[in-house]
Amino acid sequence: MRKYIIYQMKWLLLILVLLGGLFGLISCSKNKNIIEAFPKKVTDLDSYKLVARLESIFPTGTKECSITTYYLKPDLYRVEIESQNLQDKQVIIKNSEGVFVLIPSINKSFKIKSTWPINSSYPYLLQSLSKDIVSDENIVSTRNDGTTTLELKAKLFDDALPSSQKIIFDNDTAMPKEVLTYDKNKNLVSRLIIDSIELNPNLSKDLFNKDKTMEAIRLLLEEEIIDFDRAISYPTYYPEGTSLLEEVIRGGSLNRRAMMKFGGEVAYTIAQEFQAVSVEEQILYLDGDIFIMGGVVTIINNDVLFFFDNGIEYTVASTALETLEMVRMAESLRIIREK
Repeated sequence: MRKYIIYQMKWLLLILVLLGGLFGLISCSKNKNIIEAFPKKVTDLDSYKLVARLESIFPTGTKECSITTYYLKPDLYRVEIESQNLQDKQVIIKNSEGVFVLIPSINKSFKIKSTWPINSSYPYLLQSLSKDIVSDENIVSTRNDGTTTLELKAKLFDDALPSSQKIIFDNDTAMPKEVLTYDKNKNLVSRLIIDSIELNPNLSKDLFNKDKTMEAIRLLLEEEIIDFDRAISYPTYYPEGTSLLEEVIRGGSLNRRAMMKFGGEVAYTIAQEFQAVSVEEQILYLDGDIFIMGGVVTIINNDVLFFFDNGIEYTVASTALETLEMVRMAESLRIIREK
């Protein structure tokens, strides 16, 4: 009798081991399915509309903005960024003519010589997420109830600094719900919470026309009085062992300009210039990478970055600082105002 019981227990143990292995294989297979299914799904898309909230984490605090992405096959993109200050809605457009950054509040746009959106990682673009998944052979995949999390490499900027990201997928749709981006020290840089993704909507090509987009937003702005509450500001986040060495401020309330030189352990320069709203649209031509910094589009070119916020052009330049440090310092210049 005892031998019979031991025999049954051995069989039961063997069955449990086999079932465990089977469930493990099924789980791995499902995780692998996300890794394979998502890029295929993105490749097959004719169009999409993605609505999300982007939380950017800085030493000075967390800033949130809303992002709406439109895509139309084969290579048309439109990204709308809205921050607390609704006057400063900014737009990125890629069409057959190139890559553009639009700042409608001052009637200015930039044509960027860039390989955007393939040069870095952009969590608000499905194609960018797909590219990162396909190019990483060492993805760590974890399956939970209803979701699958992929941990993989990311590229914050075009300078190839090591960074990483976590993409959380809905298992039923094989589409992302959330994207977490980290710096080289595993500190959280941004969190994208995706509210909705509409697949294959009927989108007009006019959405991706730079001139029509600027004209439409400018018409909306003209219905309101644009009153910039502007002031020269100083960074509240900056490298240790540095201080302001020299400062020149000129001009009045409409054309004030400031040049600040900092030194110490590292050197850097900050410039600020009040912008007038042009009657005719101004178009400037630049080289650089594009990064969304807490609700504004930042253009990064080697050792210089600049952005526009609340009618002020900000420039930060340094040959000694990493790009992310420059971004963090630049963000600390912004004066957040209530809507």
